[in-house]
Amino acid sequence: MQERIFIIGDIEMGRGDIMDDFKDDDIFVDFMEKIGHKSNESNAKTTLVLNGDIFDFLKMGYKDNYPRYITEDISRWKLDQIIQHHPKIFAALKKFVHHPHNHVYFVIGNHDADMVWPALQNMTTEVLQSKKD
Repeated sequence: MQERIFIIGDIEMGRGDIMDDFKDDDIFVDFMEKIGHKSNESNAKTTLVLNGDIFDFLKMGYKDNYPRYITEDISRWKLDQIIQHHPKIFAALKKFVHHPHNHVYFVIGNHDADMVWPALQNMTTEVLQSKKD
């Protein structure tokens, strides 16, 4: 079986405001469709490594505030904002991981260090594995 590995990083998705550096949702979705389509055609094993700074918790305020200390609840709120403002990205990732030969690995970077919270890891898994669109 053919195996392909793609590595991307530093896309820094935020909450869709002026501090959100990521404005290329459609390009990312197109990329995901291309690598997913090849997997579906040939049953190739395709691995996508999201190599850090996929989310940008650092530049995101929390309810118009920038608290000094970050809690799990604050991080969960921020991730929810990212999911709400980048639905195409999460839909494309969800579609990709539902193919049995596709795998996604998240590497935590300095902008998305909040992902160390188990609740955020679970939240991301639930979004990508959910049955509803």
